Amino acid sequence: MYNCCVVVGIEFGTTHSGFGYAHTANKDVHVNCDWPDCSGKFKVPTVLSYDDEYKNVRSWGYEALAEKPIRKVKIKSPIRKPVELFKLLLGKMKNEPPLTHEKAISDYLHGLGSVVKKEIYVDLHEDVLIILTVPDNYKISIWTMRECAFKAGLLNDRYSQNLKVITESEAIALFCMENLKTHNISVGEKFIVVECGDDKVNLTTRMLLIDEILSVILEKAEDNCGGSFVYQEFLKFIEHKIGSSAINLFSKRHKPQLQYLQSVFEQYCSDLMQYCKGKYRDNMIKNEWVIEFKLDDVKAMFDPIIEKIIQLIYSQLNLCNNDCFALIFVGKFANSGYLQLRIKETFCRRVQHIFYIPQNEVPIIKGAVQYGLDLTYDNTNISYKQFQILSTTIKKLEEENNDLTNKYNEKANQHQIIVENLKTEIKEIKEKHSENIQHLANQINDINQQYQNKIKLQEQRE
Repeated sequence: MYNCCVVVGIEFGTTHSGFGYAHTANKDVHVNCDWPDCSGKFKVPTVLSYDDEYKNVRSWGYEALAEKPIRKVKIKSPIRKPVELFKLLLGKMKNEPPLTHEKAISDYLHGLGSVVKKEIYVDLHEDVLIILTVPDNYKISIWTMRECAFKAGLLNDRYSQNLKVITESEAIALFCMENLKTHNISVGEKFIVVECGDDKVNLTTRMLLIDEILSVILEKAEDNCGGSFVYQEFLKFIEHKIGSSAINLFSKRHKPQLQYLQSVFEQYCSDLMQYCKGKYRDNMIKNEWVIEFKLDDVKAMFDPIIEKIIQLIYSQLNLCNNDCFALIFVGKFANSGYLQLRIKETFCRRVQHIFYIPQNEVPIIKGAVQYGLDLTYDNTNISYKQFQILSTTIKKLEEENNDLTNKYNEKANQHQIIVENLKTEIKEIKEKHSENIQHLANQINDINQQYQNKIKLQEQRE
């Protein structure tokens, strides 16, 4: 049991981060939407801007990204150097900046922590339990994350028990189970969580266990078919209109504005015009610098990505023998109306319930807070509950094993019957062959005897 008055759930995301909190007395979850330079948004970009030596942080979050361009501005050299932390977490960056991963993470958590301290009005080191979520495939150890949290000022010592690190999928599963309670899901029933992220789509098949305490992972799958790939298709469409050289030059010289273009699809920067040359410029002048998007153009951007998601879901449904109580979609891309239409058309008859968690529900943050609230309860009966959970899991696995064994035996029996039938047919063929050989031998003997008799008869006549 954790003696604290506030639980804080921090989502340390690959592209955006945020936090929420709840007082243990009333357990109402509040999600922060007030950030430096921005209000009304639940998350802030996971981005830092350093000085030229990468020693001091100039800004973080929204301040580290370019503001919306309102007029043409000639930029000779970039003043800020944005560092996108997800690249540090998930793999090597191209032209990686000269700073350690730990420093970048600590610096970002320090900025985020300053907002947390202002929001909760309690001693962060004594009265708060922090649940920090990280991407499922992050390459930084839990101990390193704890060290970074300490250096960021979130902990009073490295070994503090007031910090727990969980994955984003665990937080989402807790949030989804809370929502499934209202739809009468039963113990032992399976549900599939589809996380539609910016880069990857992750599918996790889980089974609800007794007392709705937790769910066990049965199957997992992922593919590179997130929302950012639709943006890449969008850029290809723009390249077709204005030329790849224009996009490449614009990306090189106005990277922050291209980042803004990614978040605002329907607008484009006026600076882009100066890089459009040759026949592309002539066509754009003819069209008054208007790029028209037809229905087929937009579908061509979405369809390849959505088809991959549909195939992932098919594979998961097949693995659980179509025994699925609900499909639950989370993530920004999951709110695409076209994606939802395709999913409904494809799976409405195979799955009883299909849910789409709105972005404003921020499932990772709320799931993290719920995880912390569960830890604050004094479960004296936890050993018995764990026994019940294990018993239910074992029973379910035994049923699946028996089902597979019966299917194997049935197939084996069918195979044995086929083998016996083949043996019988081979025996009959051999017997028939022997009979035919004997019959032919008798015929040959008869013919030979007749020939000998004919010769003797001729000799007698002579």
